[in-house]
Amino acid sequence: MKNFKQYVTEQKSSDITKNWRHEDARMYAEDLVKVFGEPDEMTETRLSWNSIEPPFSEVWIVDESIPHEFPAPHRDYVYSSMKIQVPNELVEILGHASGSIIYDGLKKEVTARCGSLYANAATLGFVRDLVDGKVKLNKDQAKKEYSARIRTKPLPEWYPNSMKE
Repeated sequence: MKNFKQYVTEQKSSDITKNWRHEDARMYAEDLVKVFGEPDEMTETRLSWNSIEPPFSEVWIVDESIPHEFPAPHRDYVYSSMKIQVPNELVEILGHASGSIIYDGLKKEVTARCGSLYANAATLGFVRDLVDGKVKLNKDQAKKEYSARIRTKPLPEWYPNSMKE
């Protein structure tokens, strides 16, 4: 009887991304591989890493390029998740601040979907500050604060910025 490894072929991420339809996602995926090495998991349309750029619990990139107009025109394809419990009264504020903030209340996890790990870190930093009470905002103020942070604020202190973005 053959063992399982004999049925599995070693595949590199470049074998997968060469067939991606979205050039911007493919190029960013290649940059991620250069900095962090081969992903922990791969499918035809997704590469994912576990526990890179702590405190992200997962980073993944998808062969997609979602047009997004706020706070400035750009495209989204890279996701970063972090364990953050968001009180119910803040969920609507986060949803209003940006469509790039995704909250899973069962996992108590927030995911940022942006065009770079830098923007994801800024987004998740904003979420942490809101949850920690460092900023007290209504929906409209939150949207303005989020925009300002993405455009002008430095990265959160906890983010190592290995991509040098």
